[in-house]
Amino acid sequence: MKKYLLLLIFLSANVHSEAKHFWMRGEAWKVFKNEHKQMYISGLMDGFIFAEEDVKPEYLGSSFSSEQYVEAVTRFYSDYRNTYIPVPFALRIITLEVRGTESKVVEAEIKALRLVFSKKK
Repeated sequence: MKKYLLLLIFLSANVHSEAKHFWMRGEAWKVFKNEHKQMYISGLMDGFIFAEEDVKPEYLGSSFSSEQYVEAVTRFYSDYRNTYIPVPFALRIITLEVRGTESKVVEAEIKALRLVFSKKK
């Protein structure tokens, strides 16, 4: 538990130092326990609700439980090519899949995200 607390403090410090990149990506996701993943997803969803900018209702599915998102994000990161894609973008891809978006459209978005975030390591 202590190492997770230290990791969260480290991540928080980077957020407050105006870092311009995402810390929660596949490599961090894989070391968290399931309950920590659920807390992260819940916090992220709350953040979207209270964000200054509106998040379009079609962007994320708010009717999904945090447990469902945790399972889906874990599955998303099981593909090593998705490691550098931040969790909020993974949630977007998952929402598209659940809503029945054509697989070629979803795959095109994933490829574009891989390209963008592979350059921001």
